[in-house]
Amino acid sequence: MNNKTVFYFITALLLCVTETGIAASTVYQQLSPTQTVRGRVVDQDSQLPLIGVNVIVLETSPLLGASTDENGRFEISRVPVGRSTFQVSYIGYEPLVLSDVLVTSGKELVLDLELVESVIETEEVVVVAEDLDGVALNEMAVVSARSFSVENTQRYAASFSDPARMALTFAGVSGGGDDLLNDIVVRGNSPKGILWRLEGMEIPNPNHFGEEGSSGGGVSMLSSSTMSRSDFFTGAFPAEYGNAMSGVFDLYLRNGNLSRREHTLQVGVLGVEASVEGPFSSSYNGSYLINYRYSTLGILNNFNVLPEESIQYQDLSFKFAFPTKKAGHFTLFGLGGDAQDVYGTAIADSSQWTSFDDAFDGEFAPRMGVVGASNLLLLGDKTYLKTIVAAMGERRTDDELVLLPGNNYQPNSIFEQDTRNWAFRGSIQLNHKFNARQTLRVGLTGSRLGFNLVNRERGFNFTTGRVGLWDTLLDQKGTTEVLQGQIQYKYRPTAALTLIPGVHYTYFGLTGKQSIEPRFGLTWKPSEAGTVSLGVGLHSRHEPIAIYGLNRNFQGQVVQPHMNLDLMKAWHYVVGYDHYFPSKTRLKIEAYYQYLTDVPVSNQPAIPVYSTINAESIWPLVDNDLILVNGGSGENYGVELTLEKYLDEGFYYVFTGSLYDARYTPLNGQSYHSRYAGNYIANLVGGKEFKLKNSRLFGVDTRFILAGGNRYTPLDRERSIEVGFPLEDLNQPFAKQIDAYFRIDLGVSYTINKAALTHMIRFDIQNITSRENVQGFDYNQNLERVAFFHSGLIPVLSYRVTF
Repeated sequence: MNNKTVFYFITALLLCVTETGIAASTVYQQLSPTQTVRGRVVDQDSQLPLIGVNVIVLETSPLLGASTDENGRFEISRVPVGRSTFQVSYIGYEPLVLSDVLVTSGKELVLDLELVESVIETEEVVVVAEDLDGVALNEMAVVSARSFSVENTQRYAASFSDPARMALTFAGVSGGGDDLLNDIVVRGNSPKGILWRLEGMEIPNPNHFGEEGSSGGGVSMLSSSTMSRSDFFTGAFPAEYGNAMSGVFDLYLRNGNLSRREHTLQVGVLGVEASVEGPFSSSYNGSYLINYRYSTLGILNNFNVLPEESIQYQDLSFKFAFPTKKAGHFTLFGLGGDAQDVYGTAIADSSQWTSFDDAFDGEFAPRMGVVGASNLLLLGDKTYLKTIVAAMGERRTDDELVLLPGNNYQPNSIFEQDTRNWAFRGSIQLNHKFNARQTLRVGLTGSRLGFNLVNRERGFNFTTGRVGLWDTLLDQKGTTEVLQGQIQYKYRPTAALTLIPGVHYTYFGLTGKQSIEPRFGLTWKPSEAGTVSLGVGLHSRHEPIAIYGLNRNFQGQVVQPHMNLDLMKAWHYVVGYDHYFPSKTRLKIEAYYQYLTDVPVSNQPAIPVYSTINAESIWPLVDNDLILVNGGSGENYGVELTLEKYLDEGFYYVFTGSLYDARYTPLNGQSYHSRYAGNYIANLVGGKEFKLKNSRLFGVDTRFILAGGNRYTPLDRERSIEVGFPLEDLNQPFAKQIDAYFRIDLGVSYTINKAALTHMIRFDIQNITSRENVQGFDYNQNLERVAFFHSGLIPVLSYRVTF
């Protein structure tokens, strides 16, 4: 079935379902549905609940509103379904206005708000709802940071409720090299430099089908049904973030509803999922939230959209909240999933091969899980103590076969992998607010890491059909520890100026290496509409554990030379300017420079291609008896622009543009483009939401992506002819660039609100024009170059009901 047939089929299906919803609406009750809005308001710096905060719904008659109680909680009943604007005010604090917040009939709206204490009495500062997307939840972040909401991940075309795919819209962010995966490149850095955190704790890669040492995969384990507003960072991170080089996803799960039980069911191409939430009892403010999903991705294989023969996955996420009167607020949270990918299309008849890939087959089975508990304890009106403990683990198995013409096309096992990593982590953070001007935060995190890593392979010859002896590249088992500490101080000498110095410390027990990392941030508001920001800091990250245990042959002995590797480090410098216009529009410009030191590179100056800067996982660094040393360096620099109009009268857009370069220097002292030096990125995202009769909504969203292609190393033809197999010219690292990547995505949504019930149909199409974007090059048996492409048109239909 071709792509046009798929498109017409699913479009017809969508229209049929839509017409059914429209027909159903004819018997819809005449009275417009309403919903309850509840929430909690606290002081941003001390987390102290604020009593008597006024929360009103603007443009309602009579005016709806409520005041917070002794726990900072409020409840507003009978709020009309649709977009509403909320005004929050409290004496001595900066007022807040949340505009165009979506209220639906199937689920109560919960607003968890933080107010900033005023340094001096000033005129009201108005912040619209979507404006909050430009301000990180972490008050210590001043540059290269923004928050994002669940609505962002659902609204942006072809984001598929995935934070990483949504982040492609942000300035300085591009795809990692395969648009079936959600790996992202931030400011020219390797995708493996991303740090993932959940509920304040570092976690393994939370994506299905992620490779060892990678930060992305095919499908996110995170569900929009359980996620809360979260943060994303692209550089100069605050002092509490360690083990990150390129970017940080600081994710949070929301609490379940405290007043009533609610349910969500969703059926779509990417999975069938269900979530339940509610209070434990009517007399206790504890709550639960659970979501489970099982894949239906096999449907796409029937449409010949995906090359895999068999793909399946499942995941579970949850959060339980247990407030107490004296011992603080406890939570129990978790996330996990497993997957299986039977890949390859091995063809026994070599005359039918188009490239050497047609000779291979295999099965990849990754899984990951994390469970944790946290406690937030208020120590008076000015201080809180936050404690987190968590256990987590991940395992990947991979077995690969090859069919050899010289061996009557019998399958031969040539690669076996079984890697297991686990960790027990604990952190404690003390935050003290001296006054409206000064806040101090200190913290300590300890991790006990365990690992059992096996990887072996053997060579083969297509001509003779012979396979070699097994070569064990990795066979490592043991434990180690990581210790991290941080101290941050926020000082507001005036209402217009904020200074945030800090220090992060990291100790990596496996190699005994450590790093002391100063950080500094500054914001200055020369006017009500403009903000100047500055950030500088040193950051470090240890390599995936598997890198340190690689076996190498040295002078006839098997050694592990990487046990002496130091932590790779990077100085980040960022300067930016934000300007807010009265038309709910924001202009942001940032310029950055990153200098990378102690970069692991090949110990052979004559082979400059190998560096961790150019690797998306550990596997490019495993083969070829490569030995890494901390003798390399690198630099990334560029300028970024964001022009964003927040949702207003149903219309929004985001334009981002980036001009940049990314280079590295190996032992030979020469500077080369890195693999991810695409040089330019441009994105345009926009949409319109239409209000229909009977509280129905119809939305159209689109996204345009244009990015310079990744770079690749050309073929060494002479050596390839000698061995009968394609080999790269290692003396010309990343000398060629793939053609530009261009894609248009489209999303259409239709929402029906009934009494205590909301239906939503969403239809996304990635690459609606089915443009053939070159992903890379392979070579056939005649060593002729054969291009292979990113995915074509990918339609994703989903139906969601909340009640």
